[in-house]
Amino acid sequence: MSALHCLLCGAPVRTPREHVLPSWFFKRFAGQGPFTVLVNGVPAPYASGAVERAQLPRLMLPVCGQESSAGLKCNDWLNTTFEQPAKIPVRTLLGELRPLSGWEVFTFARWAVKTLLLSAHPQAAYAEPPQRSRQPWDFPDSWLPSLRDTGEMPSDLSLWMTVCDPDASDRDGEPGPDDQLLLPHVHHPAGGGPGQATHLGFGLPNGRVAQLQLLSHPHTDISHPFEDAGLAARLWPTPPDELDIRGIRPLSPATGRQFTRTFIRGGPHISLDGGQRRLPEGLVHPRVRVRLP
Repeated sequence: MSALHCLLCGAPVRTPREHVLPSWFFKRFAGQGPFTVLVNGVPAPYASGAVERAQLPRLMLPVCGQESSAGLKCNDWLNTTFEQPAKIPVRTLLGELRPLSGWEVFTFARWAVKTLLLSAHPQAAYAEPPQRSRQPWDFPDSWLPSLRDTGEMPSDLSLWMTVCDPDASDRDGEPGPDDQLLLPHVHHPAGGGPGQATHLGFGLPNGRVAQLQLLSHPHTDISHPFEDAGLAARLWPTPPDELDIRGIRPLSPATGRQFTRTFIRGGPHISLDGGQRRLPEGLVHPRVRVRLP
C-alpha cells in the first residue's frame, strides 16, 4: 500500500481519518436504519454480499490531525472552519425545515461546497465500502492546499439545491427543462480543466430529499435551466439573502434524475492562452459562455 499524505498540507498520515460528513450529522439518523446504498436505483452490495447496514456508510479521506506531529492538524482546521459553524444552520434547514437568512445561508452554503468537494475527491473511500464504482472528479492537486492556505474556495464553483418528492408521480411532479449542457474543457495559463458536476442527496423529515449539485466550470459562465425555471436555488458563489427549503417546488423522481444529468462532460477543448484561441463554431450551448481573457 502506498504512503498516504494529508490532502491539505501534505504531511504523512497513517490512515484515512477525516469524515466527509461529520459525526454530529450522522446522529440525526440514529436508530433509523437499516440503510441501503443505491446506485442508479439498484442496491449496491457490500463485500460480504449484504445490501443493508445498521449505520450509514462513512466516506473517509486522508487528512492529518492530532496523531500527526508533522502535520498542521488539518482535521481540526476543517472542524473549526466549516463543521462547527454549520451545525445550527444544517440542523435548522435539513432537520427542522425552517428557513435560513443572512450569515446562516452563507455558512450552510460554504459547508455544502466543502462537503461535496471532499466527497468527489479521487481518494475518498467508504470505511465499509459497498461494491460500487465511483467516478471522481479530475481533482486539481492545488485546490485543497490553497483552501487550507487562504480559506478561499476554488474559483468557478457553483452550487444549486432542489428538492425531490419520492412519492410524486411523474405526471403530478413539476416538469423540468430538458436542456442538457455539454461542458467544455478549457486550457488557460492560470489553470483550467474540464467542467464537471457532482451530487449529494440528504433525506428530510417530511420524506422528501434535498439534492445538492456542485459544478466546476473553469473560465465559463453557467446558466442553470432548473434555476431559470424556478425549480432550483443557487447557493454559491453568491448565496441568497434567505433560503426556505419549503419554498423550493418539489420535483418528481424522474425530474430529479433529470436535474442530476443537466451537465455532461466531454465538450470541445478550448485554449485561452494569450492569443491562440481555438473557438470552434457552434462551440457551446447558449447557457454555457466561455470568458475570453
